[in-house]
Amino acid sequence: MNERTAISNRNWQQKFLAALRDLPNVAYACRKGRVSRVTAYLHKNEDSKFALQWEDAVAEGVDTIEEVVMEHAKKGIARPVWMKDEQGIPKKIDTIREYPIGHYAMLLKAHKPKLYREPKSELNLSTVTTAPDGTVTEFAVHVSKEELP
Repeated sequence: MNERTAISNRNWQQKFLAALRDLPNVAYACRKGRVSRVTAYLHKNEDSKFALQWEDAVAEGVDTIEEVVMEHAKKGIARPVWMKDEQGIPKKIDTIREYPIGHYAMLLKAHKPKLYREPKSELNLSTVTTAPDGTVTEFAVHVSKEELP
């Protein structure tokens, strides 16, 4: 690799890694780094140093997202309440605080998986069919981990 190629690689790689730290999404990072996904993954597979930097950037980005989710779960999210006045013009009349329940569930599953995650070794399938005469048939299967090979 010549010096010019090395500098060019460092330029997009630094932008790419910064974007991964910001939002751990490869498509987003590729747009910010102005590089194709194919090129990014090719470099990841061929350059162990870059692969480690990639993984570190993703981990840092996930930590940042987790921090924001925890903050929202703890303090809620402020949402404005709007109402139209006599002329039909929207006016902010109040602010309410919402506590996204999905954030709580995600945090519990992540930090106490034995208690809150569904076991991966179980399989639940169900199908509901309606015959032309209106008869409803439900078929359900549950396979526990003891029954799996």
